[in-house]
Amino acid sequence: AIRLKPDHAEAHSCLGIALAADQRMDEAIASLHEAVRLRPDNADAHVYLGAARAAIGQLNEAAASFRETLHLKPQHADAHVYLGNVLVDLGKFDEATEHYRRALEQRPNDSELLNNLGNALSELGKLDEAIAHYERALEHKPTYVSALHNLGIAYLNAGKPETAEACCRRILKLQPDHAQAMTNLRTALAGQKHTEQAIAQYQQSLSLKPDYAQA
Repeated sequence: AIRLKPDHAEAHSCLGIALAADQRMDEAIASLHEAVRLRPDNADAHVYLGAARAAIGQLNEAAASFRETLHLKPQHADAHVYLGNVLVDLGKFDEATEHYRRALEQRPNDSELLNNLGNALSELGKLDEAIAHYERALEHKPTYVSALHNLGIAYLNAGKPETAEACCRRILKLQPDHAQAMTNLRTALAGQKHTEQAIAQYQQSLSLKPDYAQA
């Protein structure tokens, strides 16, 4: 299609998407860049270009692509999510929360999005709000281990080892060999002065992952 119509923006976009799926990111970026050059009003092509750029660590360029999408389509949920993710990687947590919130307006029950917002809020030290979002994520997906893990850490950081312990035990019911959960459980138990149990958990986490330095 591109050989027949080199100025066909949609063909360049489709080729770029296919190349990205095949992990040929440099070629994908070239095709998608041509697509948006030919059709600068193609919001989805800007998203795909941003995603390809983010995949190879071109974070500022990726952010620019997502911002262009939002200039064209301010309610584009995917662009808000992807931009939020890139901003987190850039350490711009406050701005990231703004975009996650915009996406949540359209996807209020999205557990992964709620978890991501919780992480950004945790980085900002807003632990109560982060905990609330992790809890919401788990309301919609009770077996979401990542949210349980992050919730447990937030409770530890908030000085609530008893609740953190409960989170760790929930993870270990789902994944008995989750070494990080064992380590966090040990920390939670130590915070409650349960020294013998903490030592037992410490030894168990080391037996599963002997080179785990944080255990």
